[in-house]
Amino acid sequence: MERTHQIIGATVVAYLIYPLFMPLQARSLDNVKEWGLKGPGKDLPIPCMGVYAFAGLNPAVTVDMSYAYDYDPKTKSFWLDFSPEALTVAAEATGRTFESTKYKATSPTPGMLPGWYTVKQFAMLRYRVKFTFESDKVAKITSCIGGGWSPLSWGYNKALG
Repeated sequence: MERTHQIIGATVVAYLIYPLFMPLQARSLDNVKEWGLKGPGKDLPIPCMGVYAFAGLNPAVTVDMSYAYDYDPKTKSFWLDFSPEALTVAAEATGRTFESTKYKATSPTPGMLPGWYTVKQFAMLRYRVKFTFESDKVAKITSCIGGGWSPLSWGYNKALG
């Protein structure tokens, strides 16, 4: 019985930490056409379809909305996992700090952690976001930690209001 518990424990730990070992590729903002909007949800009729780079955000990340899924036209909602396919570090922000070499940082974060580390932490947490559009330009955001509803997700969303 003890051996079974060890195997189950090792399997759970492997599942939880495998995103830390997933390869990441920094994406250049100069050639978005080569890598952007290639996800399985690229044809969804969502108002914000596109590739976004957040200037001044630490880390400097890109978000590819073509990895959205579960679009519901009734509620105008969809989900986006913060996986290494949908969310990655901008190539202009590689190196040991979060700060981009092109954009001034505007968000407070530790300056000694690499951006790829943050992206992998999102993947490890199975962080995903539900966008529910109230209009073409305004969406309510609901975050999930652990890939679905959990007390941690509930507390996080409650704290954000």
